[in-house]
Amino acid sequence: MGRMGDEICRMVHRFRVVMIFVLTVVCFNRLFDIISISGLDNRKTAECGVGVLENVGKSLWTSLGLEYDNSTTDLQYLSILGKDVTHVVAPVNEFLASACVGFLGLFCDKAPVLEYSLHNGAKYRTVISADDGSGRRLEIMHECTGLKQVVVLFIVSLFVGGGIRRKTSFFVILSGLFLLFNFVRIVMLAVIFMTGSDWFGFMHDYVFSYGLYAFLLLCVFVWNVKMEKR
Repeated sequence: MGRMGDEICRMVHRFRVVMIFVLTVVCFNRLFDIISISGLDNRKTAECGVGVLENVGKSLWTSLGLEYDNSTTDLQYLSILGKDVTHVVAPVNEFLASACVGFLGLFCDKAPVLEYSLHNGAKYRTVISADDGSGRRLEIMHECTGLKQVVVLFIVSLFVGGGIRRKTSFFVILSGLFLLFNFVRIVMLAVIFMTGSDWFGFMHDYVFSYGLYAFLLLCVFVWNVKMEKR
């Protein structure tokens, strides 16, 4: 029993970074759901009623004396603990949408075009629209940028063994790989979207959403194993 316990301890120690990553993903995403609300969340609230996390968030915000906005808004909207931060994240969304349209323009005869999304009178070029008269519109929001996952990587990097140099290398290398993977994901979803495929919802909500975290988990696992061997 003692030998088995020692073996379990060694395994836990070896893969502690992977376990920390999984725990951080779960806790951070749930916390973000509670303290933030977006235009899309507002639309869901209006259509489906308030869910459990929204009730927790509303109670928290009320206890802090903050206003909980559950009205319908344009999609390009994000607030954290009652503070509108749309103007902070929207430029990142615009950059990603522009890069995606520009990249597809190199290879497609009928590339999508950029359109505006509105919030409080401000225009944000975050809508990828199919240029075929179909009226299909793909909104790039803060969930699409990968910024939440980069924050998760930063938190996990604090627990990586070694000094500041190793922690920085972990964060910079894995963030770069992830952002590249995320851009490929956006491009592929845009291609599926332009074709009008019925698979778009499934690919967006399941394959690529879980695929993002599967890719990150694989990167963390490989990094951890390589560093342990050193």
